[in-house]
Amino acid sequence: MTIQDFSSALRWMRAGDEVTVTLRSADLQRALEMASGGPEVMSTAQAADVFGWSSRRWREWAKAGRIEGAWQDERGDWRLPREACRALVGELKESGRRAPAPLPGILDSGRNPVKQSRKRYATTDGRSIRRGPR
Repeated sequence: MTIQDFSSALRWMRAGDEVTVTLRSADLQRALEMASGGPEVMSTAQAADVFGWSSRRWREWAKAGRIEGAWQDERGDWRLPREACRALVGELKESGRRAPAPLPGILDSGRNPVKQSRKRYATTDGRSIRRGPR
């Protein structure tokens, strides 16, 4: 059930009706963070979800020093303060650059919707061949 479905169902209920919902704590935490504008410190992927643009673009901006207070953790992943991201988005909007609208569902899957994989097939003589887009 999506948030929109849940919200729609709540509209049909009376004010005194009780509702019991079971969900994972991580899902609740993510929903609360998104409702408040995202977590206080976010990854480049979270910044892309909340503000638009790609996670690669957010990494480039962090590396270039455009996000005040950004740092790399022990794995080398960038951590971006939410308010600094919001400030950068404000600067970009003032300069006329708008965030591209994220594509729901496609980007969440972690798969590249454009690039198709080339499949490896085995032949009867033991060789393998690849078929697919080049």
